[in-house]
Amino acid sequence: MDVDLTLDAVRTLRSRGETAPARLLLRALAEQQPRDVTVRMALADFARSEGEVDQAARWGLLVPGWTTEHERETFGRVLDHISTMRRVRRYLRLGADDALPVDLVPLLPGHLLDHEGLPDEGGADPREPFFPRPITVLAPVAGLLSLLARDGAPEVVTTVAVVALAWLVLASGVWAVVALVGRRVGPAAFAVALAGAAVVQLVRLAAG
Repeated sequence: MDVDLTLDAVRTLRSRGETAPARLLLRALAEQQPRDVTVRMALADFARSEGEVDQAARWGLLVPGWTTEHERETFGRVLDHISTMRRVRRYLRLGADDALPVDLVPLLPGHLLDHEGLPDEGGADPREPFFPRPITVLAPVAGLLSLLARDGAPEVVTTVAVVALAWLVLASGVWAVVALVGRRVGPAAFAVALAGAAVVQLVRLAAG
């Protein structure tokens, strides 16, 4: 997926007031490119503009000094409910060998520190995906195609967009069920939201 092209699509959606699909498209890009600083900061800036304080910190902590004191304090309260450093890394989309952000370390509560005061990694980091890769690829593609399938677009573009959106609805629905079975409420809720956004775009294309 092309990062610049996708970020341009996000900006276009936001300029039209289409916040929900913009968020989903940007989140899918971040899931596919979790270590791209440009992508992470775009998501952090988006979260800040929408008043999502903890998410602004979650994605913005990678850049020293970018987050505000209020954002860091809020994220510190989130960390109180995460049981291991392995899960912290998974939540921040950091690899097992990635250095911890310098602004994160002062926020770590006592239960995440071992007796020497160092992060307790709790073993290898399996980094379960928030979304499976097919969805992280399909969501941006479907989003871009739906943008192209505006009035006056060739019929083939609209047809391909409809097919991609339909597959996205199906894949997101299946993943929502799988996530719920695994008691992963966050991914399940986001999958339902992604499916809903795709349905909205399908309705728009059908009405056009």
